Amino acid sequence: MINILIGIGGTGAKVVESALYLLAAGAGDVGQVLVGLVDQDNGNGNLARTNELVEKLRTLRADWEPPRNNALDWDARPEDGGTPFLRTRIEPLFSRTAHWRPADADQGNLAQILGRTEMSDGEKALFDLLFRGEAASPAHEEQTMDLAEGYRGRAHVGSAALLASLLIDNTALIDRLSELLKQTTQGTEVRIFLAGSIFGGTGAAGFPTIARKIDNLRKATVGAGESRSVDGARVKLGGVMMLPYFGFKDGEAGSNVVRAGDLLPQSRIALNFYHRLFDREALFDRFYLAGWNELIQLNYHSAGSGNQHNPAMIPELVGALAAIDFFGGAARAAETAPLASARKEAGFVDWADLPAGEALKIDVENRLGQLLRTAIWWRYRMEPAFDRRHKSLFGKEELRVGDIKQPWLRELARDTVWDQPTQDAREHLRGFFKGLLEWAAAMQLFINPEAGDPFRLWSLAPVLDRCDRSQPTDPVALKEPPLAARDLDDEVLAKAAFEDVLRGRDTARPTRTAGDLFAELHASRKTIGKTRGMGRVLAALHHAARV
Repeated sequence: MINILIGIGGTGAKVVESALYLLAAGAGDVGQVLVGLVDQDNGNGNLARTNELVEKLRTLRADWEPPRNNALDWDARPEDGGTPFLRTRIEPLFSRTAHWRPADADQGNLAQILGRTEMSDGEKALFDLLFRGEAASPAHEEQTMDLAEGYRGRAHVGSAALLASLLIDNTALIDRLSELLKQTTQGTEVRIFLAGSIFGGTGAAGFPTIARKIDNLRKATVGAGESRSVDGARVKLGGVMMLPYFGFKDGEAGSNVVRAGDLLPQSRIALNFYHRLFDREALFDRFYLAGWNELIQLNYHSAGSGNQHNPAMIPELVGALAAIDFFGGAARAAETAPLASARKEAGFVDWADLPAGEALKIDVENRLGQLLRTAIWWRYRMEPAFDRRHKSLFGKEELRVGDIKQPWLRELARDTVWDQPTQDAREHLRGFFKGLLEWAAAMQLFINPEAGDPFRLWSLAPVLDRCDRSQPTDPVALKEPPLAARDLDDEVLAKAAFEDVLRGRDTARPTRTAGDLFAELHASRKTIGKTRGMGRVLAALHHAARV
């Protein structure tokens, strides 16, 4: 099976970011996912962060893949030394990157993309009728609006530009998808999931445009005597559209950008469009909508580029659950009656409120909770223990197993080769765990204070040095490991940072304690399965950290 996850626009990229953390945790037991990101804004901060995460996960899996010295075992059961962590293979949709930019940098506006100077008089008249030209005020001009930083909330401009790129100027996305869809004639099923916003520019423009093109590819007719290049019955198309869930300050007066007050009216129009579209065309096998009742206020504005670097927010986790649900088995066409899910109470959100089937909900809670606990323990207890150095006769600092103070950790790491690949693997893992904890901490922070304690999924307060909603582009900072590792020796803080990380859980399923973790790690004495070297340490910790 081929699974393809495509985020369209900045919001789509953020839904993909959340989905990647769930997939890395092993949620849904998905084998492989190819990730694509569609955005005209080459420097969009949300896009860049997700694109970087794709590369991090690709590198991480290569670090720990058998038969390397630090191999993890993704085939064995966890109790036999296996682990679901990093089991899902994440690869970019294209050979070097996940990102596809529709128009080249020298095609900076719609007039250039559609070639206005080469149009006939009649074509120019139609173009001027559909899109505001130079006679419009700078705040409303559309034909020569600079698209380098995206479509700025004008979905109709984006749709025209994107369609021209898809069909004429830059066909790389469709060419790649067509190449993958050809494998359906050999019995392979292809599942494609799109994520984007119903408001804004790139997502609102690209979502229906790309969906229609994919649907046309799988439903293409062939002439008499011609062989079909795609088995449409084996192509499943799903998507999640994000309704408005965050608010922002308006840009400067006269600037050509979307206004916060435009989001809801634009969304109503878009929902009307989809209602009519779905009456005529069955584009999706599975279609999801996700939103939030009260807009989460970010209190800043960025037209695009690197400054558009929004924090992770809970609705994106909801959108990511839709992708996991689709890849994990729900790709079949939904019943005609819509299914709806909402929080039980408006004042807070906990695990029971997540919109998923009971099995998937428990799976996500267990896998993500296990990974958060693993990340905390690795960053604040394991890594500091590995950082003890032995000075050789030649004055060079080296790490040897005998330098590790804790007997249980020394035993687990006994066959580790302390070479450069091992140091690189540790460095890459540290970076990933840091990003995971920052993602989770931001999501915990950016929720409307509808009640005194609205977020009841997890709490990372014991390992946070700073959390500040007034800095939405850089809202959290983690405690540095040496200081925190010392603090975590305290039994009370160890309990807070490990046992109490997960909140709002079913009391019938009590969380395993730090004592349980230590007892299990002390008992880990055998090399099991295909785990080797540092992979044996990581697999043992991850299994012991289960909830």
